[in-house]
Amino acid sequence: MNLAEKHKVEFATTYTLGPGKNGGGGYYTLYSGGPDSVSFGELAGNKILINHVHPGGTPVASGYYMNGAGERVFSPTATDISSGAVTWKGDQAALQKLIDAGSPQRTSVIIPAEGRGGIYQPPFRFSTTSKNLDYSISGDNVVFFKDIYNRSAGPKGYLP
Repeated sequence: MNLAEKHKVEFATTYTLGPGKNGGGGYYTLYSGGPDSVSFGELAGNKILINHVHPGGTPVASGYYMNGAGERVFSPTATDISSGAVTWKGDQAALQKLIDAGSPQRTSVIIPAEGRGGIYQPPFRFSTTSKNLDYSISGDNVVFFKDIYNRSAGPKGYLP
């Protein structure tokens, strides 16, 4: 059993670039969060989000908009976004904020910790523009997902 499964919270690992060649001489930090999120400290150009764990096994990177009332907005207009009426949240937004701060990072990794239905999902890489997880391989099965993973209903489809 790993830490995320034992404590049912998200963990994140970052690397802070050092003064050496290609950021060598830096240091790693492990952060502990809650069941659905983890804060990984200051957003800085010298920080790389190596990975974080989804303790419930969710095999997608979150990226969504919320309005001032804390409600999800599924199709915001360009005006909503530019005016600040909605804000981008989730895994993809956190990665974008690091990039905006000057981080050289362009992708990160999510580790789905707990298997759904006894099937563990492998770690996967995501970016700010990826449509979450397109497919995954688990044992002899290829699992295809369509843009959004519904937590209560599970994956939209399996192929043998």
